[in-house]
Amino acid sequence: MHALPNAASTEARLWTAVLGECTVTGLREASVSDVDQELQARLDAAYDEHGVDRSLIRACLAQSPSERLADLEAQLRFFERVRRVSEPSHDRLPSHPEDAG
Repeated sequence: MHALPNAASTEARLWTAVLGECTVTGLREASVSDVDQELQARLDAAYDEHGVDRSLIRACLAQSPSERLADLEAQLRFFERVRRVSEPSHDRLPSHPEDAG
């Protein structure tokens, strides 16, 4: 098995998907080697040779530019809040309306 980032969670999801497909298609007695081969094929398709998770790229490309921008703005707001919380001064008012609640 590859030493990939988040491989354990990806592997668990793929095992669930493969076993679910075997049950749905009537292949109730799939051998472990068949499942391992299918799992390895899916992992190879999900990651490139450098360990980059291609599904994240596909998910980003599936979004419209405005959706990507909205996600980026939400991430920026999150990191601004984290930075403010980690600063020592607590007597400041929130600079963003969403931070007030």
